[in-house]
Amino acid sequence: MKSKRLGLIVFVFIAGAISGYFLGERKTEEKFEKLFYLGEANQLTTRVQILSAIHYGDSKEAAKWLEHYVDGNLIVLGPYKEIALKEKNPIILSSLKLASIYRDKYRDQRSKVKGENPDINASISETLAFGKQYGEITHKDFVRKYLNTKK
Repeated sequence: MKSKRLGLIVFVFIAGAISGYFLGERKTEEKFEKLFYLGEANQLTTRVQILSAIHYGDSKEAAKWLEHYVDGNLIVLGPYKEIALKEKNPIILSSLKLASIYRDKYRDQRSKVKGENPDINASISETLAFGKQYGEITHKDFVRKYLNTKK
């Protein structure tokens, strides 16, 4: 009798664990999909706003928005410099190099936010310096044409 109860308890425990695993996996997948789609929707909204400002003739507003997004990308990519160099993706390094060349040329165009955090500015500067040092340009024609440099 005890062995049957123990067997039933073990069976229920294993069945619960398996069910919980699959339910948890499904919920995680649903959360990922929601976050993925939410991110895409936010990017779509931003792009439409920027394009609308350009079509309206307000290129300064569009540039301000884009500068803020470049800052955001640089902040997110900041910790990337901690990854071992041999494990770094050349595409990411190229993007950081391109951003550093751009910011060198248009340093004065970056819109300042009232009450900017000096730590954030330092993080952006460190990320740009890292990109300048380690990145290789894969968009050479773009750089020559739009950033007026032969790097």
